[in-house]
Amino acid sequence: MTTINEQVKALIKPTVESMGYEFWGLVFQAQQGRSLLRVFIESPQGVSIEACEKISRQIASILDAEDVIRHAYVLEVSSPGMDRQLFELEHYCRVVGSKVKVKLLEAIEGRRSFVGVVTGVAENGNISLDIDGKPMVLSVEKIHTAQVQPDFSKPGKPKKNP
Repeated sequence: MTTINEQVKALIKPTVESMGYEFWGLVFQAQQGRSLLRVFIESPQGVSIEACEKISRQIASILDAEDVIRHAYVLEVSSPGMDRQLFELEHYCRVVGSKVKVKLLEAIEGRRSFVGVVTGVAENGNISLDIDGKPMVLSVEKIHTAQVQPDFSKPGKPKKNP
């Protein structure tokens, strides 16, 4: 059985890509009354408000026609931002050398939350992290959420988003 996230992704990803943008990911938060669907898009040239509006209209039309979400919801389309959430294995590859906050589905050594630097990504889905000088390997399947932690401590020009 597929989840709402998987159904929505399958429906909208081809449209986002046909419009010249990368489908980065989505988050669906079901709530009583009105749910929230956040769709993240990316482009090497950046993401403008106008692009978000245009893609939002296209996505809304598709979702209305397919009736995947059968109750009221708010649709937001935006760039993933500097503190981007990581959804796919490829996303971890793009942020090797960056600090990330990882929340696990199940605790390891009594902890579900870790902050560390991504040091590598294996094809088998394992992510290598350096957590305060201690190496840790996590399966991407055991990660609930992962989010880049921007580093503002270094003076000078900020790094471009991956």
